[in-house]
Amino acid sequence: MAREGVFMSEAFTLYKLIILYMLEKVDFPLTNGQISEFILDKGYTTYFTLQQAISEMVEAGFIREESTHNRTMYHLTEEGASTIEYFATNISATIRHEIDDFLAEKAYWLNQYINRRKSNDPLPQVLKAIFDFMKKNDIIYEQIPNSRKFTITGKIDYIYEVLSYIDSHEQILEESTPKIIQEELF
Repeated sequence: MAREGVFMSEAFTLYKLIILYMLEKVDFPLTNGQISEFILDKGYTTYFTLQQAISEMVEAGFIREESTHNRTMYHLTEEGASTIEYFATNISATIRHEIDDFLAEKAYWLNQYINRRKSNDPLPQVLKAIFDFMKKNDIIYEQIPNSRKFTITGKIDYIYEVLSYIDSHEQILEESTPKIIQEELF
């Protein structure tokens, strides 16, 4: 029974290291949902165990919690950064590779532009930054320089990710979609 407790403790430590590694690989906060998506989809642990690990790391000062716009985001603290720097090799190369692939696949680079904006930045300024980033990374290109008319290079999945993310965080479609009243249909 004692050996089982040691194994559970080692596994619980691994979950914490995975979270620290994820936060260390990006230079912006991750939401609880983003962290949960990776860990739960891979089947590493249960939702409740993951939330306990996150809670303990917040209490210990390894990560900092921030709640904004009905979502909780986590930032890596200096303590957390030095911990993962020292213990990163305790995460198998396979798991580290899975995390790197997950972050690349989900294109969390988009968060960098949305989350860094100031709350008073106008939406057009944020969109310009996003389009500039996509242009720089060959996701879109301008046929005529400075025309701001873009063509997709074939990386359509990134475009869908961008549109979905913008809609979910800015509710553009909800605001611009006209509400149809049933009486207007007849």
